Amino acid sequence: MRNRTRAREFALQSLYQMELNTEATDYTDLVTAPADKEIISYADQLVKGVRDNQKSIDDSLTKTLTNWDINRLDVIDRAILRLATYELFYVKDIPKAVVINEAVELAKKYGTKESSVLINGVLDKIKP
Repeated sequence: MRNRTRAREFALQSLYQMELNTEATDYTDLVTAPADKEIISYADQLVKGVRDNQKSIDDSLTKTLTNWDINRLDVIDRAILRLATYELFYVKDIPKAVVINEAVELAKKYGTKESSVLINGVLDKIKP
């Protein structure tokens, strides 16, 4: 598994856990799997980036979701959308298609049967 893919998984797991455990403030408290510094660094950047920009990310997602409230989304779907939206808008060295593909793969692995279709559709509409 590639480093950024693994970092995205750690970040997703952390964002998910942080949403369920509001006392958690740092993903490093939540990730227990051993990883090299590059993976931890990128995962940390993703988590902090999502947390620091969550209002604008959620605003963008809310505008994109048709007749649907972001808070009604499944927690894992919401975390994947936030993570990918952060990458689309704030991480400039990754092609948009790669971000969307990685998010769809996360949805297939961690979400429901319908998650990947939802994630793909929303991110395709929201991409800058």
